[in-house]
Amino acid sequence: TRSTNFKPYVGTGYVHDEQRSDGKSRATFRFKVPAEDDYELSMAYSAHATRTTRLPITIAGGGVEHRLTVDQTQPLPSGESFRPLRQIRLRPGVEYTLTLSNEGTVGFVVLDAFQLRPTGTTATKPR
Repeated sequence: TRSTNFKPYVGTGYVHDEQRSDGKSRATFRFKVPAEDDYELSMAYSAHATRTTRLPITIAGGGVEHRLTVDQTQPLPSGESFRPLRQIRLRPGVEYTLTLSNEGTVGFVVLDAFQLRPTGTTATKPR
């Protein structure tokens, strides 16, 4: 369901699962990165007490899988549209998937936007 009830949001609004918690609401994003680096994964959402406290997110590709859980009741940093979640090492030439679902959740699952930003740490680390 599309919504603009709670701010902030990126663009024209966000979508939510109507608090179904049935495991049937799922979104998958496919992406590649231009260079090997540690990337900061951030998520935009409108925090609220009615949101889920355990949104499962999986990033997979190149034989590696990262799992994390996001508490969408936690506010975003002051003045920011995105909340940093984790740094993840990613490589060029690999197709990655980022998947989230409402399986095992309680409360609204909100999907607004994700952001990946290179941290620039690869150049400073010995191989």
